[in-house]
Amino acid sequence: MPTAIARVLANPVWLLAAAAAVPIVAFQHPPIMDAPNHLARIWLETQNPLPGVLGKAYIVDWSRASSNILVDLLGAPLLRLIGLNAFWVVVTALMVLGPSLAAIFIARQLHGRDNPWQALALSTAWGQSTISGFISYTLAIGLALGFCLLNLKLARFLDGRVRCLICSLEVLAIYLTHPFGVALFFAFAFAMLLGPDLRAMRQLTRGRVLAAFGGYAVMILPTIAYIALHRGNSPLELSPIDYRGVVSHLVSLVSPFFAYDESVELALFAVMASCCLVAVWRGRLAFHAGLLVSVLLLGVLAMLIPDGVGNASLLTRRFPLMAALLLCIAARRKDPDAAPRTNWLALACALVILAHNALIFGVWRQREADYAALVDVSKRIPAGSKVLVAVADVPPGSALPPGQYVHSFFIRAHLPALLVPLSASYIPNLFAVPGQQPLAFSASFARLQAQMATIPTDAEIRARTPPFAQDRYLEAWECDFDFVVMMKPDPTRAPLPIPYAQRVARTPFIDLDQIDRPATCGKAH
Repeated sequence: MPTAIARVLANPVWLLAAAAAVPIVAFQHPPIMDAPNHLARIWLETQNPLPGVLGKAYIVDWSRASSNILVDLLGAPLLRLIGLNAFWVVVTALMVLGPSLAAIFIARQLHGRDNPWQALALSTAWGQSTISGFISYTLAIGLALGFCLLNLKLARFLDGRVRCLICSLEVLAIYLTHPFGVALFFAFAFAMLLGPDLRAMRQLTRGRVLAAFGGYAVMILPTIAYIALHRGNSPLELSPIDYRGVVSHLVSLVSPFFAYDESVELALFAVMASCCLVAVWRGRLAFHAGLLVSVLLLGVLAMLIPDGVGNASLLTRRFPLMAALLLCIAARRKDPDAAPRTNWLALACALVILAHNALIFGVWRQREADYAALVDVSKRIPAGSKVLVAVADVPPGSALPPGQYVHSFFIRAHLPALLVPLSASYIPNLFAVPGQQPLAFSASFARLQAQMATIPTDAEIRARTPPFAQDRYLEAWECDFDFVVMMKPDPTRAPLPIPYAQRVARTPFIDLDQIDRPATCGKAH
């Protein structure tokens, strides 16, 4: 067997990483749920002053955000420099590959370069957190692991006080990206304290443990001080708390490995898990003991955390990804001193990861026309228009192609947010959570805001009943908006007729209707 091929078979990690990058550069604006909404907000932050109706509707106020702000602070000047589409490619690459590659480099640092199991980290690249478009969260996870890698490399060169100072700044940077990343940072630090095996754990002394936790407390002091200074705009709302039950939480434990087609992905995951179990049984695969303890602790937290707290939703998808990444970092060869050779069980796992990547590529290719349809529709909307975004309701049990829904949410729900940069139009559904985003709606547009950024259905527009009762933007929508953009998850089912609306454009994915305002609207609108 040629040497180059033998090397790839012995450790195909870089081949898999390159394969994961292919969909990112091949398709514009792929089906990643929340991402277009965040992208539209960051574009608004680059406009000074905001043009036309955007200046009347939106307020960019950096003082109203405390956490989740670093992506906006760094992203706005980068978007201004390289443009909207190139910026999105960079962000998608960091979301998809950042956490996995950071985990791979940590595994190489801990277990050596010839560890064939390091490629397992790429199995988490296409999990539900990424597909849901949790930009700040996924970037914070990658940043936390990047800092963990840096700390491993600097440990031998710096004394304890300098390392503690550096770590305190790292924790603050992670918090400013997304608070959940701080949990991963300390979970990894705790795993390193425990050590790689049971013998190392038995050698731990009480003094060393107390000193470590004292160091952790010092590291988090700047972040606590920052939170105290910004307590007036904290993103956390303690009510309501939504906990849906144990089954929902058990399902979330495998969310790092599932994206669009859970039936196919479950089969792929079963093959990969079986290969790992056989490898453990045959003495080919072992794990870092300290990291396993942290994985178990994160798993417990994943079962205890509510599904949502206030404006924060899908919280059950956060801890499982952290646990999965630490588990992948923990995986190593049972005999690290043995000569490198082809590990067929690890290679089988790599083939499963490659197959999952091919599934993602297929779904993204199938949904590529969605963005093209939006661009075509945007050309028919005059700048300064107010656009009501909606989605055609889909009856339960409808057979839809993969890539339309993820954990019961319509994956393209926020794609029309890109009408903000494409046609300088107003939409009521941008994310503007106090404490999280430096964006607010002006007083004159407060009634036209969807406070939870949810998208109404065709039936809700007709009935004037928004998804959340406190919203008022559907009370007189025919008087307040100029156009209706109707997304169609099922292209074979026509949406309900919308009164006062005249069809302007039709595509398989989007219909555009212009609103013919009735005389009863009066001059106020």
